[in-house]
Amino acid sequence: MKKTVITEMIDGHQIIRGFDKPVIDPAGTKAAISGLLEQTSEYQALETAKTEAVSALNAAKDQVNTKRLQLINTYMGAELEEVLKGTDEYISYKAIEAEHPTDSAADIKARADAWKLVQEKKAELQKLCGNVVNDRLLETDEWKNYVSVKSEQDNNVRTAQKALQNKNVSLIEANAVHFTPKEGEIAMEAEEIDALQAQFNALPENALLNLEGEQISDFRGKVYWETDIDVNWQHATIENIGVDLPAGALWDSELTYEQRLEIMTQLEELRIDGLTDEDRRTEFKAKADAIAAEGGTQKQALRITGLENGEAWEIANTWYDAEMRKLWDKYGYTRLGRQYCIDWAGEEIWTMYGIKDV
Repeated sequence: MKKTVITEMIDGHQIIRGFDKPVIDPAGTKAAISGLLEQTSEYQALETAKTEAVSALNAAKDQVNTKRLQLINTYMGAELEEVLKGTDEYISYKAIEAEHPTDSAADIKARADAWKLVQEKKAELQKLCGNVVNDRLLETDEWKNYVSVKSEQDNNVRTAQKALQNKNVSLIEANAVHFTPKEGEIAMEAEEIDALQAQFNALPENALLNLEGEQISDFRGKVYWETDIDVNWQHATIENIGVDLPAGALWDSELTYEQRLEIMTQLEELRIDGLTDEDRRTEFKAKADAIAAEGGTQKQALRITGLENGEAWEIANTWYDAEMRKLWDKYGYTRLGRQYCIDWAGEEIWTMYGIKDV
């Protein structure tokens, strides 16, 4: 018996996507098995069962019919005639017959009308007797034997029919003609398909199965991070099947909080390094102006609390110097050097916000 495996070519691998049964061509299969069923022992067994059933049922029916005639003779023969003679209709007819013995039209009519009533009564009695005959017939051994024989023969025929149906199915499976598989569909023996399907059903997450029964990694769309020789973080997205996580790399979901902060810092450095000097100056000055404004605000707030002007200035200035140092470091002071910052900042910004220590 054939089954179908449904495949798809992905990155050079023939990947299994599912399984199905080949679609049978009814017309082609019918032609292929034409005449085969009639040659089977199951077909002959059914024909024999039918013949034996007809013979057995006919014999049983003959017995029932014989018994019916016996009952009819019993209930509808001389006894019926005796019962009829005791009816009002018959007694009335005999009286009219005596009163109207001549062949005159009036007498003949009188006798005919009375006789008609007798015949109607007889028909009524026959109907009643017929019902009695039927009821009595159902109680006879002949009828019970007929019912038993019919049940047995019907069962024999059904059993033979079922066997023939099963044989027909096996002939279709053995000689089936299938439509040409669609692209990606491959017809294989059931045993091969069953083995592949067992592997397919047991696949772990992020794995595919190829037609050879080999597992292929499938991490498409997943992002991983790794560090280069300079310990700089780099990330990539897996785009093809058969690609595993590189040694030493981490999936994005596996990064620790500290590693994420490190990556964010590195990405920000790369962003700033990629700015033109003009864009870097504009961005830096806006942030430096904000720090200076905040420093002034803090100084005023400290004076409100009661500190002397000098003390308030010293605290605010210490905060300002620390924040400004962080800002310069962000824009390359520690990484790339003092002169690098002087070069891109220009005289105006460096004079206004430059770090005074050497």
